[in-house]
Amino acid sequence: MGIHFDVPEGFYQIYASEIRKLYEDRFPVLQEHQPLTPNFETFGHQIQIGFPPIFMSGMGPIFRNPSVRSWFMSSDGNEIIQFQSDMLIRNWRRHHTTEEVPYPRFEQICDSFRQSMEDLQRFYQFKLSKDIAIRQCEISYVNHIKGNKSEALKPSEWLKFADLPADVNDFSCSFRRVILVGGHPKGRLICEATSAFDVTGEQMINLTLTARGAPETQSISATLDFLQHGRDMIVRAFAEGTTDSAHKIWGRVS
Repeated sequence: MGIHFDVPEGFYQIYASEIRKLYEDRFPVLQEHQPLTPNFETFGHQIQIGFPPIFMSGMGPIFRNPSVRSWFMSSDGNEIIQFQSDMLIRNWRRHHTTEEVPYPRFEQICDSFRQSMEDLQRFYQFKLSKDIAIRQCEISYVNHIKGNKSEALKPSEWLKFADLPADVNDFSCSFRRVILVGGHPKGRLICEATSAFDVTGEQMINLTLTARGAPETQSISATLDFLQHGRDMIVRAFAEGTTDSAHKIWGRVS
């Protein structure tokens, strides 16, 4: 789950080292990656995404665009906070070296993300006298669906919307739904399914469900409400889009 927010006036990249200290105790491992470009769900008009220039005499314009995306990781590599000057993202993954780690509940990850947002908000309030102005938020579930190793993986046996010929070698399909809040469009639910292989070379289906949109206000509490609503939509979409035979194999309870 993650948020995109306005770069606060007065923020410079040098502050990233101080933000690192907010999460250092729980996430001691540091990596740096290329910045992400935000995706916005718009309805009827386009949102311009830009970063205002800061002019310094004799040096020309310097833009406050995100020059780096920092990964703060737990020691086992399963938990990640990603930070760049306009984004904060919280990930959980089952790292391939730690297969026995139990899958966490939504409430656990959401509460941890709330703490991460509040830590960042307090930093901005102290350093810049600014709140986080959240423009967009999203929650994603990434599912790896694997079949019987001795048989070819047939998408139609797992996904209701993937009725494909038996001789298809690989596939990719997606669909979107509008998220309505109070009768008004506030975002979209995106479903993407592709054929893939895991780290051992075993064939699988990569099924990603994402709820992305604008919270009712730019606050943390409204963001948490959207994430909860998005999570509920994702759970329903997963149940509706996967087959009854798959549910039996997984032991799904209605």
